[in-house]
Amino acid sequence: MGCKVRGTMPAGGWARALLFAMAAWTAMLGAGATADPPAGAEELDAAFAALAGYSWEATREPLTVIDAAIAQSRGDEAARAELETRLMAVLGGDAPQAAKKFACERLSLIGSGRSVAALASLLGVRELAHPARLALERIPDPVVDAALIGALETTDGDLLRGTIGSIGNRGVAGATAPLTQWARDDAASSETVLTAIRALGMIG
Repeated sequence: MGCKVRGTMPAGGWARALLFAMAAWTAMLGAGATADPPAGAEELDAAFAALAGYSWEATREPLTVIDAAIAQSRGDEAARAELETRLMAVLGGDAPQAAKKFACERLSLIGSGRSVAALASLLGVRELAHPARLALERIPDPVVDAALIGALETTDGDLLRGTIGSIGNRGVAGATAPLTQWARDDAASSETVLTAIRALGMIG
């Protein structure tokens, strides 16, 4: 099964911020830069407590603590798994939209197959489907493919087309049959048909 992974704060601003953060983090690690001192357990606990109520207007200081912990968890599977679990909990709770978008963004960096169910649960949520799909696209686990194929039955409109696009980006060979049905569906919109055809071409 192929997996060709590619890579809205309003008007796509959060996406640009995420790309910048990812580039800066990668550059820091690649250059062997000195990282900030590790956050203590209490400081990290406080940061996640703040994240649970985070809004666009709030200070980003707690988020920088979490980002530092993510960067420092490189090579430490246990620490990374704990951070993943805490980010998943944000998605499963009643945190504000801004907090859940942040969690999706960071799971796109450290998420594993364990995160898939939490992320997939957002594929039908208009405000969060896009960051959730971006995170899913980056997780190298076949369970993602099954989740995306399943979402073809539960989404419609723009959310359906976004799901189809993510399937194409990942090159999910197992989605050929349902995508072919969408491509041939006379009742489907022209945008959906074209998106399905494009995804089939990416799968090959």
